[in-house]
This record gives sequence, C-alpha cells and structure tokens, in this order.
Amino acid sequence: MHVRPLAAADLPAALELTQLQKWSHRLDDWELHFRLGRGFGAVDDDGRLLGTTLWWAYGDAFGTVGLVVVHPDAQGRGIGRKLMDAAIADAGDRTLRLCATQAGLELYRRCGFVA
Repeated sequence: MHVRPLAAADLPAALELTQLQKWSHRLDDWELHFRLGRGFGAVDDDGRLLGTTLWWAYGDAFGTVGLVVVHPDAQGRGIGRKLMDAAIADAGDRTLRLCATQAGLELYRRCGFVA
C-alpha cells in the first residue's frame, strides 16, 4: 500500500468508498470537493483505491480536512493515519479543522486534533 495524490480518475472508486459507509455523497459532490481541494489516495499493489482524504485551504493560515474514508476491509491497518499524515504535511503550517464522525474520532485524536 502506498499514498499518492488523488486523481480525477479515482473519483468513481472514491464514491464507492463513501457509498460503502452509507454517506450521502454523489459523484458531483466528489468532483466539486476534488476541484476545490487537494486530496490523497491510498492504493494497494494492484492500484485499487483503499482510502481517501482531502483538505481545503482557507488562505495561508487555515484549512479543513474531510472525506477521510477507508474501505471496510482495509480498516485497522494504519491507512487512515497515513492519509491524515499526508494531508497534514501538505497543509504546511496551516491550522486545520475537521468535522468528525464517531468512527473517525480516535484517529483524529491520535493525529493531534482536539474537540
């Protein structure tokens, strides 16, 4: 598994990841978020998308993180953390905020986020 920048060609697979979680995103939503933000994908050796994260800059000082999702079969293997680390590093010195689901709360705490 490795983390790389998310590509437009990844969006249908990213949509499938959110559908597996029963999130309400549509392909149009993914396209908008992708166009406005910067994203990363975790892929296996066969190129299958295992997880995503995106972040959006609000100037040079702030940003938000979202669409952190990992395939259910791949959860618990550190993929979410690697995706978060990539987004945090890419955001530089910005203060980042996020909206967390209960499922992601522990991951975000381990990454240094606080309520």
